[in-house]
Amino acid sequence: MVKLTVYWVTKDPEIKKRIRDRFGIPFGMTVNGETNASIKEEDMPLLEETARRNFIQIRFKPKK
Repeated sequence: MVKLTVYWVTKDPEIKKRIRDRFGIPFGMTVNGETNASIKEEDMPLLEETARRNFIQIRFKPKK
């Protein structure tokens, strides 16, 4: 599992729902539009393609 932060570029709730369902991203987000998630290794190429299509941004934040 890869721990990362998803920043939601899209504002379309249906697209967000489909991305959440496909990758198992939990519901909810911070006031900054981010959601922490754990993504399976085999799903990373598809998640990266989702980011290339500008629906999300993938952010790797260091632990504090």
